Amino acid sequence: MPYNLHSLAGSSQPLCVICKMCGHRSTVPGERLGAHSGNMQEIWRLRLVCSKCQSHSFDAYVMATEKHTADFIAGADLEQYAGLKA
Repeated sequence: MPYNLHSLAGSSQPLCVICKMCGHRSTVPGERLGAHSGNMQEIWRLRLVCSKCQSHSFDAYVMATEKHTADFIAGADLEQYAGLKA
């Protein structure tokens, strides 16, 4: 089942995003995306733009903890987050 903005709101973590073109990693606060209880918009349908290369191609992750989010930004191997991919 794909992650949606409802599940992002429930995680209390920002959306972790990696650009498929340049590899830039970033986080986006859920409230900036309209994440709230009941919003069933699927994350993969979001129209995000990389701030480095302007690409619209991305992978997104809904992390379970602040440590996971910090590790993601620090460049942790994405294999360990495969189950959290949106």
